[in-house]
Amino acid sequence: MSIRLKAIVVACIFVSIATCILSIHADAQTSAEAELVEVRRIWDQARHNAFTDLIRFQDQWYCAFREGKSHVCDTGKLRVLTSTDTQQWTSVALMAWDGGDVRDAKLSVAADGRLMLSGAVRFLKPKDGQTHQSVAW
Repeated sequence: MSIRLKAIVVACIFVSIATCILSIHADAQTSAEAELVEVRRIWDQARHNAFTDLIRFQDQWYCAFREGKSHVCDTGKLRVLTSTDTQQWTSVALMAWDGGDVRDAKLSVAADGRLMLSGAVRFLKPKDGQTHQSVAW
């Protein structure tokens, strides 16, 4: 490789690195900080409700979470609520698993455009040596 070509390659690398550093610095300066505006209870029908996920889908809000008798119990279920205005919430699903504790609710939009709820089941009795299984509805 000629000295001129090496100099061009080094200059390109330098410009690329400088651009990355400057863009990271610019992003850090313009990043908006989150502000807590309001805290509101939207569901209290179980003794323990926690580990929420929230998504906007087809002009509605969906909130999914684990509910159970306590933080550590063998009867956890996933509850899904929906609202059009974030003021009134309606339960639209309660997902349970025979012989398992359902946990870790996550909402997402599948590739085909459907709303998907996923989570995990902790088996009360291991199945084939497995204690947990991912699930989706």
